Amino acid sequence: MNVQLGIRETEINAKFEALLAREKAVQMKEDALEQREKLLEERENQLLEEQTMDPPVQLQKVVYNL
Repeated sequence: MNVQLGIRETEINAKFEALLAREKAVQMKEDALEQREKLLEERENQLLEEQTMDPPVQLQKVVYNL
């Protein structure tokens, strides 16, 4: 009887540890996705800043360089 309880306890502990590892992996994935979203937002903001530069000034530079 004690052997069976010991085996069952070991099985439960192994499942518990596997669940903890899975939970940690999910949290790490969520953190990575959050960082990726922030990076994409930064890139988008940078592109918007570049697009909102004053186009006539850019054209003047090109004309003067000719």
